[in-house]
Formats: sequence, structure tokens, C-alpha cells
Amino acid sequence: MSNNFLPEPEETPSIPASDPTPTPPEPKREPVQILVIGSNNGITKIIHTQYKLGFAEISEWSPLKIIAIDAHP
Repeated sequence: MSNNFLPEPEETPSIPASDPTPTPPEPKREPVQILVIGSNNGITKIIHTQYKLGFAEISEWSPLKIIAIDAHP
């Protein structure tokens, strides 16, 4: 009965050949801080775009802060 689960010889998957150029390990990611200055709508769009690109989760951004117009460069 256990023979029912054995593949037929022609169905036996072949062992894939090893890749001659192994992929190097991904380098460690270094944390960075990003400062975005603009309107609430503009900043929110940037945060969502960065999320879609896989840059950062939306929850990883700090809350928006209101500053005086003459306080930024």
C-alpha cells in the first residue's frame, strides 16, 4: 500500500545543478533617519510611496509635526 505514494521513475524530480556563482549574502542594513518637510498631504504621500517600495513600514515613521513656515530651510 505504501508503494502508491512512490513516484514513477520518469516522474522522479532531478536534482538541480548547483549554481556556479552563489549569491553573496545580503549586507547588514544600517538604520538611517530621514527628514521630510512639506504639507501633511505631501508627507503622507511620500511615506506611502516609500512603503510601496519596501523602504519602511508606515508605522516606523514618527508622527507628523507642525512647524512654523519660516523654521525650515
